[in-house]
Formats: sequence, structure tokens, C-alpha cells
Amino acid sequence: MFTVHHCNRLEVLADQLAALVRQPTNSPFVPETIIVQSLGMARWLSFRLADHLGVCAHVRFPFPAAFIWDMFHRVLPHVPKPSASCGGCRASLILFDSR
Repeated sequence: MFTVHHCNRLEVLADQLAALVRQPTNSPFVPETIIVQSLGMARWLSFRLADHLGVCAHVRFPFPAAFIWDMFHRVLPHVPKPSASCGGCRASLILFDSR
């Protein structure tokens, strides 16, 4: 399920996130996915979740572009996975010389 929460206070959002993560999922083998804009935000959220839940484990923190590439690849298997050199976060531009 894709849910967007918005607020002007990060602490409130972190508390809401902890309440959502605390609820059991359908499969214990599927990690929680939380989309973040930076590694610093992922680290801060993991600390906040650990404060609320006792431990923060089995959680993925992808960037938006990587998450979207992953969704494209799951829905459309013929879409190639992004190369490891760009991490799925850059678009490729191919130029042709017409000479």
C-alpha cells in the first residue's frame, strides 16, 4: 500500500510512521519500504523508529527514483534494471551524429 503523510513537523511524522510500522504485515519476509530524500533522513528515521519500537530492522530506505525504477521493473519486466554505475537515479541521453 502506498500512503503519503504530510505535516510541517518531522517528529509528528516519525511518530505516525512508528505507529504504522508497529502493526504486523501480511508477510514477515517482506521489508517495510520508506522513501526518503537523503541518507541523513534515512539514518534519523531509523534512530527514531528504534526509539519507538526498541529496534529498527528489516526496513528499506530507497530514494524516490530508485523506488520508481523498482516499481517499473516489477510491473513491466521487460524494462531493464538501471545500471549499478548510476544507481537508477540518472537518466541516460543518447546523441547521434548525423554526419
